[in-house]
Amino acid sequence: DMHNQLTHQATHDELTSLINRKEFERQLQRVLALAKRNDSKHVVAYMDLDQFKVINNSAGHDAGDELLVKIAALLRDKLPDVNVTLARLGGDEFGLLIENCERDTGITVVKQLCDAVKQLRFSKGTQSYALTASCGVVVVDKEIESVTRILSGADAACFAAKEAGRDRILVYEADDTVMEHRRGIMAFVSQIDRAISEDRFVLNCQKIEPIDKNSGDHTH
Repeated sequence: DMHNQLTHQATHDELTSLINRKEFERQLQRVLALAKRNDSKHVVAYMDLDQFKVINNSAGHDAGDELLVKIAALLRDKLPDVNVTLARLGGDEFGLLIENCERDTGITVVKQLCDAVKQLRFSKGTQSYALTASCGVVVVDKEIESVTRILSGADAACFAAKEAGRDRILVYEADDTVMEHRRGIMAFVSQIDRAISEDRFVLNCQKIEPIDKNSGDHTH
């Protein structure tokens, strides 16, 4: 029993009881291997709640946690009876893996989940909140190189969906210049964070002063 409990804690999110990011990545690795071995297709979606920060800030973190539990239960209840894995990736971000699924079928499932979120009304005290979700979708096939590529593609598509006005689903395409630009930004941000943590930045400064010494002291 203790072993089972520890295993569950290591692979599941404590708040929602959904699988966590680490376990989700392990499942992605498994289906990517399947895609390369038998030329199967799978659909991965990255879902981000659009108004979560507003609710979290205005109603408090306890209300935010309560909302996440409700969303997790709602999504779990609306999942079709197929090979579908639902995960909480962190914060208000959820991951969805639909195995052995074509692109259009996967998008239909994702849209049903987004519609369910849209119909939910979350009340706290005298306030009632409407919700929507933005989603990025990636079709996993034998051409995709890695799990990192799947996740970064889904994240880029989700970010593009938010920038396009939120409450929408976008599919990641490798030749989409907007999404590739977003992936480049994400990679560069990661490089900056790593450089900061490794103390590799050097600050240079230069005095600016008038060439004409008679013009007064205007040094900067």
